[in-house]
Amino acid sequence: MFSVLLPVYNHEPFLAEALFSAVGSPLVSEVLVADDGSRDGSGLLLAALRSVSPKVRDLTLSPPRNTGAHATLNRLAAAASCKWLAVLNSDDVFPAARFEIIANRLRQDPFDAAFGDIAVIDAASRPVGHKRAALDPQYPFPREFDPAAMLRSGQLTDLLASQNFIATTSNLVFTRELFAKIGGFAPYRYVHDWDFALRASVLGRVRYIPQPLTCYRVHGSNTIRESASAVDREVRRLFARFERDFPEAAARPAFRAAVAGNQYLNPPPVISLRMPGDAGAPAYAQRLREHIPDLRLIHGVDEPPPAGHVYAPRSSATALPPDRMVSVWLTLAVQNPDFVAVSRSLADPPRIAAGDLADSIVIRSGRKPEDPLRGRVLRLAPGEPPNQALPANLFHTLDPFPRPMPAPNTLTGVGRTGKPVVFVLPALFAVGGVERLVIDMMRQLRDRYDFVVITVERLNENLGSLEPAAEGIPIGFYNLGEIATPDLFPLLLERLRDVYDPALVWTPNASPWQCDHAASIRRIFARSAIVDQQCYDTDAGWIARYHEPGLRMADRYVAINTRIRDAFITRYRLDPARIDLIYHSVDLERFGGPPPADGQKRELARKYNLPWGKVPLYGWVGRFTDQKRPIELLEFIRARRDAGDPAHFVMVGDGPLGAACDGYVAANQLANVSRVKFCDRMNEIFALLSGLLIASRYEGLPISMLEAMSMGVPVLATEVGDIRLILDEYGCGVTVGRWEDFAAAYASWAAEIRSWQEKARQAAPAILSRFGSPSVANAYDRCFRRAMTEHASVRIQPAG
Repeated sequence: MFSVLLPVYNHEPFLAEALFSAVGSPLVSEVLVADDGSRDGSGLLLAALRSVSPKVRDLTLSPPRNTGAHATLNRLAAAASCKWLAVLNSDDVFPAARFEIIANRLRQDPFDAAFGDIAVIDAASRPVGHKRAALDPQYPFPREFDPAAMLRSGQLTDLLASQNFIATTSNLVFTRELFAKIGGFAPYRYVHDWDFALRASVLGRVRYIPQPLTCYRVHGSNTIRESASAVDREVRRLFARFERDFPEAAARPAFRAAVAGNQYLNPPPVISLRMPGDAGAPAYAQRLREHIPDLRLIHGVDEPPPAGHVYAPRSSATALPPDRMVSVWLTLAVQNPDFVAVSRSLADPPRIAAGDLADSIVIRSGRKPEDPLRGRVLRLAPGEPPNQALPANLFHTLDPFPRPMPAPNTLTGVGRTGKPVVFVLPALFAVGGVERLVIDMMRQLRDRYDFVVITVERLNENLGSLEPAAEGIPIGFYNLGEIATPDLFPLLLERLRDVYDPALVWTPNASPWQCDHAASIRRIFARSAIVDQQCYDTDAGWIARYHEPGLRMADRYVAINTRIRDAFITRYRLDPARIDLIYHSVDLERFGGPPPADGQKRELARKYNLPWGKVPLYGWVGRFTDQKRPIELLEFIRARRDAGDPAHFVMVGDGPLGAACDGYVAANQLANVSRVKFCDRMNEIFALLSGLLIASRYEGLPISMLEAMSMGVPVLATEVGDIRLILDEYGCGVTVGRWEDFAAAYASWAAEIRSWQEKARQAAPAILSRFGSPSVANAYDRCFRRAMTEHASVRIQPAG
């Protein structure tokens, strides 16, 4: 009969399934459980579950406290009553008939400990893989090893000196006698299972049972992902202690060969560069090594590549730029795909934009592109149409498994100048007003700060990308959504933090993932000040979440209008002294010059295929989302056509509703509307407009409105955010309280459009002075410096 040892720590979603899988076996006589000081609801759930079976013995300390997995296991083992002990981590599951399989093998071949194959499952208990012990190694064993024969014969010490193929304590069963002989689990946080198995292979008879004995769960909080450097240190301690305790076993040639190939003790390069044959190759390799110091160079076609992944571009002139290779390196450092392909298009795989595929793909050593592989496509620096498709057998939609052990962090953060580093964490870098603001502020402040942009959401073709417009401004640009899956984002943020050591983190327009993990982000950047700018409305969006502790731990908050500032203070009781009211900016390089002459305007009208000078031309600018009401605006435009209005309308932008809008225009034969999907020179379009229309359900203070006003263009807008406050102050337009009244307001506004244009032209200099880039950049600079000073003097706690 078996005693199951079940330590519990922060696995509330998985605990019940784990416990039921243990008590269900008739060969299990007791399940000893203990909560190791969980911070989630695991302790309360365990208290409710301990009555499900008389087999359950709850040995949780009173009060519960964290003593570490090794100590909890040793305490449970000391209390066990059976000869045989089995460990079950609280996020894993025992398959049915597990103990019957072990008992049957024990009758045939007596042993002191055993392990088997592993079925890999995800957070929803869906099967995602299978690991057959040393037959599916994490990396190759020494060439002279025959893993299958060594497993059959029980020669496990040398195999375990190479890597921990047993993988988890949940895969072990052992006798109380062997446990005592080993001395229990050593005080390691990450490798106590590896140490125990290695010592068991010397002190007892250990057998491999080639059947699935454990369901190992892969999820976002697996302990092994926490710290690569900490695991490496523990592995070095493990082997130093083993060699001291077992000098004869450690001195054998096979053991020494295994240790030499142990990638935790001797990590291989993540990427090797097979040098192209052109004259520019040495200079390219040098630039690449400045970014990735552990890059291995392979000279000549006959030189065999080392373990890891190989990049073999046709020439240095067509090879990926070093900054793009850093993103490839990050992908490979935390995941284990067969290949990474880089596309210069936002098209979804398998369509990619690449010249020669060899210039755009990094592939695992020893694999060929024609082999069935699993990998990841990174859509970096998008802008080109897709011109290739990866072979069907090359691309799979499944994400690659995370690396069991992330690679050591060797990146250098090229480009740092000694100025304070600011991490900019927007959700994405699509074509939009917030992204234009970020570019403008980085351009204005780059003489005071080094900026690194880190986005977390993947873009699509409808949203477009402003990354090319930011080229050369930040010293680093990383799209985590392209590089990895969200469960690996914290690890990637830690790596980038260690590379750049940011003084401040600025979060303009964050994503759901960032809001959900705000407390974790605060912990990751405990040494950095945080400036929060995630709120763009008082009713919709992230404003509803500012009661959550994570979002209340920023050092300062940017309110982009007075209503948001007031909501922060009155609704959420944030300290007014920690709030900065900063409106969006107008880029003076684009909008501060003299207006174009009529001849230039005619050329611009031809460029955008717009009817300038013949009829009034009204514009609408924004992402095609429900927030902006593009469909309702088209219904309004149709009504204007039906009423005989000669005006023409232009809609600038794209987004999820773009195709629906195109269909509406075609179905209703709207000849009085044009569409410009992308424009990075909005000053050219504003120069042609008679007026700007804003139909949004909610806004902060639209950049497009400020840009239009700076060029003397009047505005008709729904009354949201601070739009009315600014329009009334400068006399540049009209606001409408209800969308149902928009058409009537338009009729009276358009009838007086020349008068409104004159008022807007007169107000333009004042708009440029107040909202121009230098003025707004100085406001951000003051905010950033206050945040850094305050963070250095006091640790920010949640407000209220």
